[in-house]
Amino acid sequence: MNTAHRTCLLSVTLGLLLAACGGGSAQSAGVGIGGTGKPGITIGTVESGAGLTVNDIAFMTTAATVQIDGQVAQPSDLKHGHVAVIEGSVEGATGVAETVTVDEVVKGTLQARPAANLLTVQGLSVEIDDRTVYGSGLASADSLLIGDLLEVWGFVKGPGLVRATRIERESSLSEIEIVGIVSNVDTGADTFEIGAQTIDYSGADMSDVPGGDPANGDLVSVEGAAALGGGGEVVATSVELLDLEDAPDNDDTSIEGFVTALQSSTRFELGGVVVETTAQTEYVGGVALDVVLGAELEVHGSLAAGVLTARRIEFEGSVEIEGDVSQIAGNLISIQGLPGLVIQVDGLTEFDGDAASLADIALGDHLKLDARIVGGSTVVAIEVEEGDADTTISLQGPVAAMPAPADPLFSILGVVVDTSTIAAGKFEGPDGAPLARGTFFALLVPGRLVEVKGDLVGGNPVWDEAELEDE
Repeated sequence: MNTAHRTCLLSVTLGLLLAACGGGSAQSAGVGIGGTGKPGITIGTVESGAGLTVNDIAFMTTAATVQIDGQVAQPSDLKHGHVAVIEGSVEGATGVAETVTVDEVVKGTLQARPAANLLTVQGLSVEIDDRTVYGSGLASADSLLIGDLLEVWGFVKGPGLVRATRIERESSLSEIEIVGIVSNVDTGADTFEIGAQTIDYSGADMSDVPGGDPANGDLVSVEGAAALGGGGEVVATSVELLDLEDAPDNDDTSIEGFVTALQSSTRFELGGVVVETTAQTEYVGGVALDVVLGAELEVHGSLAAGVLTARRIEFEGSVEIEGDVSQIAGNLISIQGLPGLVIQVDGLTEFDGDAASLADIALGDHLKLDARIVGGSTVVAIEVEEGDADTTISLQGPVAAMPAPADPLFSILGVVVDTSTIAAGKFEGPDGAPLARGTFFALLVPGRLVEVKGDLVGGNPVWDEAELEDE
């Protein structure tokens, strides 16, 4: 199997559909991956700004071969919110890309919008949040109409569920493409389902599926005719079973995605990729117990025989909150001055300080919380510490894509941060060095982790410090 096809399998395993990955690469022809770093595979969301940055690695693309939707493209065609598979060399926070491949997780018709943060596209539930980026002509999800033809980039999050990183509207589609987890296989009728979409594979190329029939729980890539069958089914032209058994071994793989299966306390699947942890695995922004179904992670490690052994696991969108409790409803907490931000407490939440459980928390209590994002403006508390009364308020989280940051405003998890009260010298970089206001906002790309601090005055935050965080 050549490198391009291995990349194809690798990418779709994480929720991309790179069915047009044809041809060989320099590596498959016997030439090693270029650059001075170690050969590696990087899979994640393309960040905005100059150049190509994925998983906090800035790649040189001068000699890179780029494919988008199976077509040869230029590095300048890569857009914020694309999910890219990069083969190249990596050395710390920099790399040299040899191949960059991008394609959708689903391509089809917008059928419904059952909730503000949820779309139904070709039978799949597509989760949107304030990090989702929209293509030309779309200001937000509110610009979409039922019946629109969409291309969606993102990650498989669970059965029938994906999270969108970018959405574009198209005037026509030549085919339907779906990546997802198989359910309700009927070998007699040659059908199965992905989410609410029935797939007819009776005439499909099944050469990549052992025995010719998929099994419930398999992660597959489906291509089908643009015209649906008489019963609304996708008439598949090809079905590929996705695994990493033939992916090239290397010591520098980094993958962004969601936990889609738990096999044991030390083994889980990240969008279909098997990940193993060891006693030496480092956890950033959480602990081992926080690796639960649906958790959004970035895993760095070595790949061998299709299994990624994790050196470091980063919990994406690490959230830190400090402030006074304004509301408690069941297992949900709200913080005064941070409207719309919902903090969920579950059975894994740890309590420190004066509180041993949620029952010990009362209105007006001053809390410090570590949390992880579960969607939209909702986070799950990892650790809650109750302390003495204080007017301090702080929020750390990823900057929202919509609305785009524009001096003096940006948003974190639905909370609008007005920096007009922050004095010169109080904007800082990751190293703590002061930044000019204009420089700070120039670096404030969507998804960038930022912490703001201030005081609660009259029930509202008055921010006096903003700092870009290491990620």
